Amino acid sequence: MIGRLRSWFTPPPPEPRGYVDQILAASWAAATGTGSVRDSAVYEACRHLISDAVSTAELEGDGADLLQPRLGEIASSMVDTGMAAFELIVGRSGRLDMLPVEITNVQGGAEEESWIYTVARAGPMATMTAIREQAGVLNFRLRPSQKTPWRGTPSLLAGNPTAALLRKLEVQLTSEASFKPARVLGAGFSKEQREQVTDGIEAAGIVVFPLGKVASDTRPIHTGSVSGEFSTAGVELHGKLGELVCAVMGVPSDLIVGSGSSVSARESYRRLSSATISPMLQTIVSEWSRKVGPMEFNLDALRAADDVSKSRALGSRANAVSKLVSAGVDLSEALSMVGID
Repeated sequence: MIGRLRSWFTPPPPEPRGYVDQILAASWAAATGTGSVRDSAVYEACRHLISDAVSTAELEGDGADLLQPRLGEIASSMVDTGMAAFELIVGRSGRLDMLPVEITNVQGGAEEESWIYTVARAGPMATMTAIREQAGVLNFRLRPSQKTPWRGTPSLLAGNPTAALLRKLEVQLTSEASFKPARVLGAGFSKEQREQVTDGIEAAGIVVFPLGKVASDTRPIHTGSVSGEFSTAGVELHGKLGELVCAVMGVPSDLIVGSGSSVSARESYRRLSSATISPMLQTIVSEWSRKVGPMEFNLDALRAADDVSKSRALGSRANAVSKLVSAGVDLSEALSMVGID
């Protein structure tokens, strides 16, 4: 009995692990030409934009100095995997600290207070595992499902077929881009000579095509070139799929590709702030408030640029109103003409 109790309270030994799995996975992906849409520029741009925007939030409350530097990291993980987990510990200095962990298992009932987490903390040569009650684990979840409330849902999962299509299309376009340019030599080589000549000059990127069945010394030699050819439909579809991936991730596409007017860009900026950044911050702050202490946030720094734009627009309207009034237009009518109620 004592031995069983000792084994229960004794932490498991470190789990040896190396880089063999990662190397094999990378080699297989390179050999098969497959990859993840997470490797695409659109996805990375959206993830970095959300992460940087969240990190600009100003926190006020218990432990704000501890959570503030982690905001960008938390947001990036929530976008990528749907969740970000940290173990709360008391450091050697006696101050509260948070260490990034991976939740490998959850046990308990329907009430979150009964959950028991098995967490793993990765190191260069080993992974340490521990069992912690829910109060000691910060589990930031993005859009948790009712069936699995302990787990978040990454944005890209909702658009998985679109992401898969974008991934395959980018592999195809990459294959076209990497097509070896070649010179085309058209001459009257015989069938027997063709193979010999082709083998001899293949290293130089020259492809040989016969012009006729019979070789002729007097026939002129025609040269040209061949290279990758991108289909118009494929390029257009790639752009549309990129816009859809942006939409799934909650980022207006014109903030990534830079299309549209300045007015639409400002509106997209406000949509990103109110529909994507604020809800994510609210999720982070709510979990922190339940486990550590009261916390609030504001996005004044993020919205500063938009406030400047609003001030400039208002100044332009004021100048327009002043000119109209000087020209004899009634003030109320002038305000209505420039769109000021």
